[in-house]
Amino acid sequence: MKQEPKFRLKIIEAGDPALEKIFERNTGGLELIKDRVAQILASVREKGDEAVCDFTARFNGVRLGPAGLKVTAAEIKDAYKNTDEKFLDALHLALRNITAFHRRQLQYSWFESDESGSVLGQLVRPLHRVGMYVPGGKASYPSSVLMNAVPAKVAGVKEVAMVTPPAPDGSVSSQVLVAAAEAGVHEIYKIGGAQAVAALAYGTSTVPRVDKITGPGNIYVVLAKQQVYGRVDIDMIAGPSEILIIADETAEPAFIAADLLSQAEHDEMAAPVLLTPSRELAFRVQEEVAGQASLLLRKDILERSLGNYGAIVITGSIAEAFDLSNRFAPEHLELMLEEPLRWLSRVENAGAVFVGSHSPEPVGDYLAGPNHILPTGGTARFYSPLGVDSFLKKSSLIAYTDTALAKTGDAVIKMAAVEGLEAHANAVRIRLKKNEQKKGIEGRHRMNTLFDAAKLAREDIRTLSPYDAPFYPDLIKLDANENPYGFPPEVMAKITDELGTLNLSRYPDAMAQKLRESIAAYTGAGPENIMVGNGSDELILNIVLTFAAGEKFAVTTPTFVMYEIQGRIAAGELVEIPRLDDFSIDVKSLKKVTAGNGIKLVFICTPNNPTGNAVPRETTEAVIRNTDAIVVVDEAYGEFGGESCIPLLNRYPNLIVLRTFSKAFGMAGLRVGYLLAGRSIIKELLKVKQPFNLNAFSQVSARLVLENPAPFRKRIELILKERDRLFKELSSLRGVEAFPSQANFILFRTSLPAEEVYFGLLERGVLVRNISSPALSRCLRVSVGTPEENGIFIEKLGEVLN
Repeated sequence: MKQEPKFRLKIIEAGDPALEKIFERNTGGLELIKDRVAQILASVREKGDEAVCDFTARFNGVRLGPAGLKVTAAEIKDAYKNTDEKFLDALHLALRNITAFHRRQLQYSWFESDESGSVLGQLVRPLHRVGMYVPGGKASYPSSVLMNAVPAKVAGVKEVAMVTPPAPDGSVSSQVLVAAAEAGVHEIYKIGGAQAVAALAYGTSTVPRVDKITGPGNIYVVLAKQQVYGRVDIDMIAGPSEILIIADETAEPAFIAADLLSQAEHDEMAAPVLLTPSRELAFRVQEEVAGQASLLLRKDILERSLGNYGAIVITGSIAEAFDLSNRFAPEHLELMLEEPLRWLSRVENAGAVFVGSHSPEPVGDYLAGPNHILPTGGTARFYSPLGVDSFLKKSSLIAYTDTALAKTGDAVIKMAAVEGLEAHANAVRIRLKKNEQKKGIEGRHRMNTLFDAAKLAREDIRTLSPYDAPFYPDLIKLDANENPYGFPPEVMAKITDELGTLNLSRYPDAMAQKLRESIAAYTGAGPENIMVGNGSDELILNIVLTFAAGEKFAVTTPTFVMYEIQGRIAAGELVEIPRLDDFSIDVKSLKKVTAGNGIKLVFICTPNNPTGNAVPRETTEAVIRNTDAIVVVDEAYGEFGGESCIPLLNRYPNLIVLRTFSKAFGMAGLRVGYLLAGRSIIKELLKVKQPFNLNAFSQVSARLVLENPAPFRKRIELILKERDRLFKELSSLRGVEAFPSQANFILFRTSLPAEEVYFGLLERGVLVRNISSPALSRCLRVSVGTPEENGIFIEKLGEVLN
C-alpha cells in the first residue's frame, strides 16, 4: 500500500465542507480550562505575590520570592553583554521602522467653533499605565516586545510594564530584555500564564495594576484576558495563527510553500491555506510544501498543522477566492497575483495584507513597521491590528455659548419632555430665562447682517486659518527664535542719531541701495544680486508669486510652515518630500520628485526650522544640479551653524539664498530680510515687489548693524554656548528626547502629549512652541534664552513631566 506523504497539504474544492471545519478549529475542553483560569485569577486577587510565586514554581519550575519577580538593572546590563552586534543592528532597524509607521497613526485633540461661538471637540489622551504579555520560558520573542511597546510609547503612555515567563533557571531571554530596554519598557516581571494577567489586572504588592493588557499568549493567557476584561481593557482575544494566500498561475510555488510553512510552524492549530483557480499551481505547491517541510525543525507541529488545518482550495476564479477570504477574515492575507494592486479593492476583512511575491509574511512579523499583533479567528471582520489608537482614550468636549443655547434650547426641552425627564428640560429652561433678562439694550443695538464675505473669497483661501502668534508680555518668551540679549545700546545710539536726520515726509529709497551695498560687503555677493524685503516672509511670497503661482512647489517636511502658507496663498500645489528619521533630507526621493514632474520651486531650510539640523552643502548642491526648478535655500539661522550656499551662486543660476536680520542680529521687531540670486532671477522678482516695501527706519537700522558687527558676534557666541548647555540639560530630563541643533532653538520630544506640556509650561509662566504633528509626535520647540530664562524653563519642564 502506498503511504501518504508525512507533510501532506490536502487539495479540496471551494465548496468542500472541510474548509469550514478548518477555519472553525474547534478547541474542545475549554470549559475545564476556563474554570482553572478562574481559580488562578481568584487566588492571585486574594493572595497577591504569594499566589504569583506559587504558580510560577508550579508552572515554570522555578521558585522565586516576591523580590525576585522584577528584573533588575544588572540583569539588563548582562543581557546587553550576551547580545551580539548584528542582532542589535537588526533590532534598531526594526525599532526605527515600527516607530515611524506607528507615528503616522497618532490622533490629536480637536476643536471647532460655529458662528454662535460654541465649541465642540474631542480630547485625546494616552492611557496612564499598560501591561504587555510576551511569551517566554523556552521561547524568545523580542519582536513581540517591540510590537507591544512601540505603539504604547508613541501614544504617550507614561508607564509600560512587561510580564514574561521565566526559564527554569529563573532567567529571561537576553534578546527579550534588550528589546524591552531599547523600546523604553519601564518594568519587567518574571511572571507568565494566567497568574501574570491576574497580577497586571488586580495588582499585587510587587506589580502595580494597569489600565490595559496587550500581547499574545497560550490558551490560559487568552482566557485570563477574557475574564479580566471590564476591570481592565484588553487588546483582543487572539487565537492560533492563520495565513491565507490568494495566487494565480504566475505565482512561484516555492514562495507560496515557504510562506504557508512560516505560519504552520507556530502552532499545531495554525491554519495555512492557499486559494487558487490554478490546479497546476495547486499540485506544484503541494509538492513544494512536502519537500520544504521535511528539512525544517518543528516537524511534529508542521505535520499536525498541515494535516488538520491546512488546505489548498481550488476556486472557480480569483474573484471567488476573494469572496472566500472575506468570509474567513484571515489574520494574514498574501496576494501573489500578476496585478495584486488591481485586486486590493476586493479586500474587506484581513488583519494584514501582503502585496506581491516579494512581501513574505515574516517581513511584517519583524521589520516592515506595521504591527504583527493581529485579529484572528475571523475577528478581522470587526477588529483592527494593535496600534497607537489601542493606547489612547477620548473625551468629548462641549462648550456652548448663550447664543448657541438660545438657538437649540427649545429642541432640547422638547426631547427631554418626550422622555419624561423634566429636570433635564429645566436645566436648559432656567438658562434661557436668565439670558432673556440680560439682553436689554445690548440686544437692540447688535448689528444684524446677512452679508457673508467668505462666499466671495477664493475657495482655497476659505480653508486657510489666519496666522496667529500668541503675545504674552509677562511670560518668559521662548517660542519665536528671537535673540534674547536685547539690542546693543552702542549700536542703538548710532541708529537713533541717524534716524533724527531722516525726512519722514518722503518715501524711503525703493531699492534700498545703501543697505544692499552693506549686505554685499557682508556676504561677498554683488549689490545687483541682492533684493531686500519686509522680512523673509514677504520674499517667500514674492518668489512663489513669480515662479510657482498655480504651479507645483516642493518642500522637505517637516519644515518652516510659511512655505506652505505663502504657496497656498499663491494657489500653488504643495508637494511634500518627508525627511528621514534623523531629519536629514532624503536626497534620492527629492531628486526623483524634482527631476521633471512640473516642479517649479524647491524650498530647503538649513538649519531647518523646526528640527534644527543643517543640510550639508554638497547635499544641496546635488539637488540643484539635478533639477531645472529654482532651489530656494533658506539660511535664516545660518549664523548659528551649517555651511552657507552663498558660494554656489556663481555656479548655479537656479539658486536663491534667503537670509534675515531677525535672528542673529536681533531685529525681529523691524522685519528685514534679503535674498541673493543671479540677475535674471532678481529681474523677475522685482516685477512683483511692493513699491517702497522696506521703511526708512528698517533700512538705516539694518545697514548700521552690518557696519557694527562686533557686539552681535558676542551675542551669537553666548547663544551657541547656552544652546549646548540647554541641550545637555534637556537630554538629562527623564521623559525628554532632545534633538541636536545648529540653530538658536532646540526640538524636543516628551513622554507626555505636547499639548499637555505646552499648557503646563504656560501655566508656570514659560511660553514655548507646540509643533506636534504626525511627523513630530509629542514634539515642542524651545528658543535658546538667557541663562536665567533657560534655567527656569528646565525647572518648570521638570515639574510638568513629574
